[in-house]
Amino acid sequence: MPPINTRPNVEITLDGLQLVFVDSQNKKCTVGVLRNAPEGHGFSISVLKADAAGILQPFTRLGEADIKNNLKISVSNTSKTGVSRRKMDAAIDREAGSTPDNRDSFRWVVDFESEIYHKPIGAKKAGFVSLFSINNGELLARSLSKNKLLIKRGMKGSFQEFGTVATKTGIDIVLDQPNSKAVFKNGNQTVFTADSTSTFQINIERLCQKEAGGSDADSYYTAIGDLVPDPEKIFFSSTPLPPSPTPPIDPDAACLPGSMSRSKPGS
Repeated sequence: MPPINTRPNVEITLDGLQLVFVDSQNKKCTVGVLRNAPEGHGFSISVLKADAAGILQPFTRLGEADIKNNLKISVSNTSKTGVSRRKMDAAIDREAGSTPDNRDSFRWVVDFESEIYHKPIGAKKAGFVSLFSINNGELLARSLSKNKLLIKRGMKGSFQEFGTVATKTGIDIVLDQPNSKAVFKNGNQTVFTADSTSTFQINIERLCQKEAGGSDADSYYTAIGDLVPDPEKIFFSSTPLPPSPTPPIDPDAACLPGSMSRSKPGS
């Protein structure tokens, strides 16, 4: 019997203002890309494919005008089904930061409902320019902030340190059987079909130049939070980034992708 493949054949990276929703039965997840982002936050999808030597090469790029309202990856014939979250039993300390054992845990991805509000806050389908559904894969943190997220309750509140957060979220899809398949569609158009011998990377971006101290995450309230009274809304900023080349190359904590564990994108 040939060895079972355990490496991801499709690696998805979410960078910037996007939210991950997982259905209650963990059968699929949906990525909502924020529609009303601050000026300069471009929306693009780039795809790389490994060549015969295993070197990733540009495959295609979709600009905002090319991306449909609905995207989908349909996975079939794998030994595992549904969606899981990596290392959810790992202990994390947002103040101290990550360790080698927990830095890819999905727990670093801020859950707006379980961690920020501790209740359902609602989500509007119209608040997302695209919804991307995936029926198989493991959710994880791809990259963590080098500065700290700050939060305050209400416009007149004072900022308090929330801590280290994921600045890039990942979804790894493993096609571990000879007849496994993953089909990526942009609307009705097939972008690619992957099999157990393929390696693709999908990078979805909804971000601008990295500058610390912004309030980019406040824009999420154009799509979520309709169940939260204005005085209770929590707003975001960040501490300075460590010294780095100009312009900064490290993702800022206030331009974070997040997750929603209780609400789903409604009508």
